[in-house]
Amino acid sequence: MRIGVFGDTHDRVVNVERACAVLNDARVDRVVHTGDITTVSTLRLLHALDAPAAAVLGNNDHDRDELLECGASMGFQMASHSLDLTWCSRRIFVIHDPEDPAATRDDCDLILHGHTHRTRIEWIRREAEQTDTLVVSPGECASAHPGRNRVAIVDLQSMTTELIEF
Repeated sequence: MRIGVFGDTHDRVVNVERACAVLNDARVDRVVHTGDITTVSTLRLLHALDAPAAAVLGNNDHDRDELLECGASMGFQMASHSLDLTWCSRRIFVIHDPEDPAATRDDCDLILHGHTHRTRIEWIRREAEQTDTLVVSPGECASAHPGRNRVAIVDLQSMTTELIEF
């Protein structure tokens, strides 16, 4: 199973449309938005995705109740703060801000976050289990500069990550 990951779209309509097209072209099985969608009109653009979507809200998602209601009406799995998902036998934790105390999880295989607008692909050692957790932030999708926007595709079988810039 391959999941598409993007976030920090900040109401940048053209970039959201492009990210959806890139993820559809990549034929991902699921999509995760890591927050800072900003408005309901932008959230509705995610309806163009071919794959089921999940999302958390970020610090710039001020109309939280409206966003959650809209997402639910479109069949998205959404949460105001964080999501625990299990796909392909992988435990996945999604949160917007990696500095949030809840982000220090040692019971998952994959942590997805946004907020920093910086790309991050890092393995963190979980000593107690003698296993590793993959942490991924694709970077932003709000740049007005071509080539500075990114989506990530995480393969849950191989636990590898591919970045696509646009």
